[in-house]
Amino acid sequence: MAADAKQMHAAWVERAAEALAGLQASDGAFRVPSAMDGAGNAATQADVFWTGMVAGVLGQTPVSRPGLLEAAGEFLESQFEPESIEQDGYSALMANAHFFTNVAHDFGDEALQWCGRALEKGFRSRQIDAVSTVRVLLTCDAQALPGATFDVTELLEGVLAEQAGDAGFAELSLGGVAARTSQTFDAMLAIVRLCGAIVD
Repeated sequence: MAADAKQMHAAWVERAAEALAGLQASDGAFRVPSAMDGAGNAATQADVFWTGMVAGVLGQTPVSRPGLLEAAGEFLESQFEPESIEQDGYSALMANAHFFTNVAHDFGDEALQWCGRALEKGFRSRQIDAVSTVRVLLTCDAQALPGATFDVTELLEGVLAEQAGDAGFAELSLGGVAARTSQTFDAMLAIVRLCGAIVD
């Protein structure tokens, strides 16, 4: 939310960044305790998601330690599999796109090409809806990803086509009103940003 609100340089961000840095594991990953299985082994998919999202946010701040970001990048590279991005791998796609968009890393160009192609493939096949597609771009603070060829107008038309009769989004969501609220916020933000991009 801080990134969406353009608050990544606010005074409180340094304290938050330091707190997050203290959660990094020795292998560079960020893990959530509830993501551990019964044997005490980390659930890799959750590791990739949280590492990409947390380190990607830290990469947007002016106070992140380079060593922390490098370690996170090495972990993500070690876990990267194109299949995990392409085949129903929205969380891995989101995490890798977020991190490698915001942090310079030797593996970044290759990872982003895979992410961009997978995002476009998902969007065009309707495996990834337009709002979720744009959520990736909003998270990356980008209008496009390398490897993806859709344009701003096409994405905007896709988002508007998904609006329900009650003006909300994600009408068929199994998560009820709460899930629709999140999707509707994403859609509203996307419409504002995409319209702004067209005007510019």
